Amino acid sequence: MPTSPPRLRSLRRRIWDLHTGTCRHVLQGHTGRINSLQLSADGKLAATAGEDGTARVWDVRRGHCRRVLTVSGQVCQGSVHAFIAPCVCSC
Repeated sequence: MPTSPPRLRSLRRRIWDLHTGTCRHVLQGHTGRINSLQLSADGKLAATAGEDGTARVWDVRRGHCRRVLTVSGQVCQGSVHAFIAPCVCSC
């Protein structure tokens, strides 16, 4: 019996305003599933890492990607914290 193809998941991640319940930004750039997300201590930056072999540093307030770091292979869950500290200092 044929099976239906799996649903495609959105590759976009959203930043929500918790006070108003509205979407403030849609983070676009990853071409594969996102495995990890980490916020900086001050909440101004976020880092995402995914199956596309990139870690991305985002400006949370503006929704812009500030830096793309390319690694060989996919970035696994939990490894993005290694990227956020150096980028907080140098972005």
